[in-house]
Amino acid sequence: MKHLHAFAEEMDSTQGEWEFGIDFRMRTGQLCSAERQEFILLSDTLGFSILRGS
Repeated sequence: MKHLHAFAEEMDSTQGEWEFGIDFRMRTGQLCSAERQEFILLSDTLGFSILRGS
């Protein structure tokens, strides 16, 4: 988790960018159901899933 915090600090996002990111994650979560796990697909798209396999 410390790397995620370092990344967030390094990005130095504007308030608007931060709010957009939060809204994006909220909308992704709203699309999830027992049959559709959009957060897993988002993780795959962002390349995070491959990191767990390494």
